[in-house]
Amino acid sequence: MPLYLTVDGSRSECRLVRLADGSYELQGGEVAAPLICPLSLPADLDPAQYEVHVFFAGDARESDIYQLYVPSDDGAQRIGWFFSILALESNLHDFAENEHFLRYARAAIDNFFDVYPSMVAEAAPSFASDGGFTLTSFAPDSAVFLVVSKVVTSQGALFDLARMYPYLTSIGVLDEKQSKGGVAVVPFLRPLGGKVKLIHSTQEFADDNLVRTLLSYAAHAFNSPVLQFFYLYQVIELLMEKIFSIEQESIISKINLAKGEVSKVKEAMDDLAECISEKKRINAIHDKYCDPPPSVSDLVRTCRALNRTLGVKEGDTLARSLYPLRNLIFHNYRSFPDENLCDLMEVNRLFFDAIPRILASFRGRKGACSVVAEQAAE
Repeated sequence: MPLYLTVDGSRSECRLVRLADGSYELQGGEVAAPLICPLSLPADLDPAQYEVHVFFAGDARESDIYQLYVPSDDGAQRIGWFFSILALESNLHDFAENEHFLRYARAAIDNFFDVYPSMVAEAAPSFASDGGFTLTSFAPDSAVFLVVSKVVTSQGALFDLARMYPYLTSIGVLDEKQSKGGVAVVPFLRPLGGKVKLIHSTQEFADDNLVRTLLSYAAHAFNSPVLQFFYLYQVIELLMEKIFSIEQESIISKINLAKGEVSKVKEAMDDLAECISEKKRINAIHDKYCDPPPSVSDLVRTCRALNRTLGVKEGDTLARSLYPLRNLIFHNYRSFPDENLCDLMEVNRLFFDAIPRILASFRGRKGACSVVAEQAAE
C-alpha cells in the first residue's frame, strides 16, 4: 500500500524502514521522517509471526493494555495482546518495560501500514524536515490493536475473527465500517482483571451481516436506551425465526408420516399452534437450542425488577422477563418513563453481554423435535 508524507510542502511516497539502531523512519525520495516511539522495542523479532488487526474504541487510553485469551481445554489460553495505539506513544504506563508486551508492540508497528484500513492510503500528514511523526499522525486516538501470535494459533488455539464480531461489538470495539472510519465510536467497556476473554460465535454466525448490523446499531444507540433495546431484541427475533423454521420442518414431517390419520394430523397442528408462541420460542433459544445454555440469571433478575417498577407482568424465565418489556417498549416507544431509563440501560448492558454468549452456544442446525414436546416453561 502506498504511503505519503508532505514534507516542507512537497508530497512524497514513502515506506516504513527499521534502522540498525532499532528506530523507524518513513523514507521516500530525498526526505525521511522519524517515527516517534519512546518504547524500547526488541530487536530479535519476526513481525511475520504475528497477526495484527486494527479496530476502534471510544475513549481509548494509553493504559488500555490487556492480554488476549480464548477458551481451551485447560480453561483459557493466552494468544496475544489488545492495546490502544496511544500505548505505543507513551512509556508512562505499567507495561512500558514488559518484555512480552513490547514484542507485540513492535509487531503492531511493523505491520501497521500493511493492515491499517484503506483510508491511510489517502493520508499525507505534513511535517517540517526536522520533525517526526507518530502512528496517530495517520490514525485517530480511537485506534486499538488485536495482535495475535501465529505460533500459538498454529498449535490449535482458536482465533476466528469472523466469529468474534458480536463479542467485540458488545464491548465497544468496532471495525472501520462499523465505526464510520474510526470517527464515530462507542464507549469501550473495559474488562476486569487485565484480560480480554474472546468469545466466538458458532460457525453458523460467522460474518453474519444481519447480526453484525443489528449489534452495530445497538452499540451506536448507547445514548438512547429504548432504541438500543429495540435493536438488541431483533437478534432474539432472528433466533426465533431460525427455531420456527426448524420446528416447522419437524411438524411437516410429522404430518406426512400421519398419512391422513386425523388424530395424528390434529396433534401435529396442535404442535404448530404451540410453536407459533413467541414466549415458548424465546425460552427454547436458551433452554433447548443453546448447548450448553449460558447463564442469563442476571439479565432475568434485572429485567424482572424493571418490569415490577413499570407495573407489567414479570416471571422467572427469559421469556417472562423479556417479552413483557418488549411489548411495553414496542407498543409505547415514545412514552417510556424517563425516570426508568437508567434501569433500562442496565438491562441493555446485561442483554448485550448475554447475546455473544447465546450465539456462542446456539445450535440451529441440530435435529429438532417440536418445541412443545419439551414443554419449555414460560
